[in-house]
Amino acid sequence: MYYIPLPKRPRKRRMRRTSVSVPLGYAERRPAVWYKFVLYPLIAIWLLWFFLGDTIQATLRERQRHRPSIPAVRVWIPENRPFRRYEIVPVRVALRASDGKPIRGISPRVRVFRGEEPLRDAANRRYAPLRYDRDNDVWVARYAMPIGSRPGTYTFEVSAALPADRVRLTEEEARGIDSTANLAARKVGRTASVSFEVQGRDPAEVPPALCIATVEAARDIRSMGFWTPDGRPADWHAVMEWVDLLGADTLWVQGPTTDTRTAPLSRGSPWAGANLAALDDLIRECRQRGIRLGVWIPSMRLFGEPSTLPPYRIGGVAARVPAVAVSFLDTQRPKDLADAVKWLCSIQGVDYVGLDYLRDEPQSWDAVDRFIEDLGLDVPKTADGQEMDAQARQAWLRHSWMRWRQDRSVFDMWNWWRAHRMAEIVADIRARAKPDKPLWGFTLGWKHGLEHGQDPFMLMDAGIDLDAVMLYQIEGRDRYEAMMREWSQYTRPEEVGGPEDSASGLELTPPDEAPDEGPEVIPVPIQLVVGDQVDDYHHQRTRETPTPLELYTRIHEAVRQCATNPRVRGVFIHDIIRLASGRGDTGPYPAAEWAIAGAAAGSDVRAVWGRVPFRLSVEAPARVALDQPFDVIVRATHTGDAPPAEGLLVRPLATEAVTVSQEAIRLGDLNPGGTAQCTFSAVVHERNPERANRFMLAFRGQTTTEGVWPHATAFAYVWVP
Repeated sequence: MYYIPLPKRPRKRRMRRTSVSVPLGYAERRPAVWYKFVLYPLIAIWLLWFFLGDTIQATLRERQRHRPSIPAVRVWIPENRPFRRYEIVPVRVALRASDGKPIRGISPRVRVFRGEEPLRDAANRRYAPLRYDRDNDVWVARYAMPIGSRPGTYTFEVSAALPADRVRLTEEEARGIDSTANLAARKVGRTASVSFEVQGRDPAEVPPALCIATVEAARDIRSMGFWTPDGRPADWHAVMEWVDLLGADTLWVQGPTTDTRTAPLSRGSPWAGANLAALDDLIRECRQRGIRLGVWIPSMRLFGEPSTLPPYRIGGVAARVPAVAVSFLDTQRPKDLADAVKWLCSIQGVDYVGLDYLRDEPQSWDAVDRFIEDLGLDVPKTADGQEMDAQARQAWLRHSWMRWRQDRSVFDMWNWWRAHRMAEIVADIRARAKPDKPLWGFTLGWKHGLEHGQDPFMLMDAGIDLDAVMLYQIEGRDRYEAMMREWSQYTRPEEVGGPEDSASGLELTPPDEAPDEGPEVIPVPIQLVVGDQVDDYHHQRTRETPTPLELYTRIHEAVRQCATNPRVRGVFIHDIIRLASGRGDTGPYPAAEWAIAGAAAGSDVRAVWGRVPFRLSVEAPARVALDQPFDVIVRATHTGDAPPAEGLLVRPLATEAVTVSQEAIRLGDLNPGGTAQCTFSAVVHERNPERANRFMLAFRGQTTTEGVWPHATAFAYVWVP
């Protein structure tokens, strides 16, 4: 077989490429890569915006309207409860974008309203101070209620100007923004509010028309010598005779005291026991006489050299007496006070428990940092622009407080904070002790205690049931009348807690009219007893007006003006040890005259409350001749709603240099609306220039009516030229 070879396919010869140099201007260029990824998209976007710009803007606005419903400003109070007037109310403010992220760098404004009325805070500021909590991205504000705030509903109102591109816009806001640039730069206002309740605490009920005698003795009264009202030497039982002359139904005595002046304290105990030794005898004597007994504790004051006292934190050392004040920052003293209150409440026969020295004098300058933090204050820097150290801050506070005549701002704020802190301590004591008996406290009268770091409404809210107002050591009649005007306004709810346009939340302007002439007001939860002390010097040693008469007049005015709705609950005379021991400053007047003046003040408050069914008054010539008889009219007037005064008997009380002819006159029964009178013959048989020849005529009316206080006392002074 033969094969015929086929012809081979000729190979395709590849053309050799050769590079030819061509001038740049003549060759066709290839497009660069960046045209594809940058230029073309920009051209496309421009074309879309040119033809569809209006549609895109409308879409953006529509998206703003349909963003998630996240409030731009959220405000809340972390403690959902009613607040008392001594507390500082906290509030939190969160600024959030529509996507839920925090909006930083913008500060809101926080104001407080009661109804439509804007209020200032205790530092007289329109806006609450703020600080930023970076950990939680919230603003923190605190509202300190000024003195005189009323219970009711208060509202925090918060406002902030926020970026328009971060919050949901309203239709009206969206129409006012015509570009995305405007959306980013524009600010829109947002507000939010939250309300909180301020409640006054209803104090424990105490009997009305209390007539109280106080005994302030740091040692066992059974070891002391006394005098009876008629001048006989006697043992401690003479104190009870003075209680009878005063017509008191209650005796308050000083109890547990931290005192090392006479003996060291027992190991482990902060209390001296000398003045407690007679407590069992006092309880027994009071029960036999039908007298209620109260025991009080000097709370923030310690007596003795600091080195001999328990290791409390000391706020200051008194300059004139060996005494110190416990610092407001001390944590042990409230615990010890609570233990003492609890112990006294457990004693059968103790009806009231009290606290004295509810203040920090000398003052707790060491609490300056707590004061600054609570009120959100800016402290001045040093002369070289540095932050003050602790010692410099204390010096700044002390200096600012002492120059109050030039600038009252720090003075008022510090006094407010002291009152606030004292109320917190009382609330702590009450929470620990849980007293089941009325708890009373002594407060000072001038500026209703404010200038001494006290506020009765704060203390009442904190746990004090009865406020004993010490109307002591006033420099004169004008200042006393000014104090009465302040008290009358302080206890009238329509006058206190003024709007933010007032000069200061701490300044109260006295009313033009007496309180009993004003409109009907809503009662406020406060219970007051008012008192004065046996002291000739602190009644300015007046002679044309005898100082016992001045004591009576001041208490009488306090009963009429300090609180009218509700009324003053009672009166007290401080301290009858000064009468019974003969060591008080009674001036040229016998101690019995001071006791009779106090008894007349007690009779007044009983008549106001209808606890005694009649009032007694004495009418005598203003001027009488020496050793010449003159007539004295004693008038009994029924008090109104009380039952008839049965078997009414009027008898004179023994007073210096005066003789009354009759021993007693019986008036019989006195029915409601009735008046009866009798006439006594009296003689003044000596002169005494030391007392400006003014002598007391005193009488006591007694009734046999059951269920009422059995007697009332009245007096008058006559002048022998």
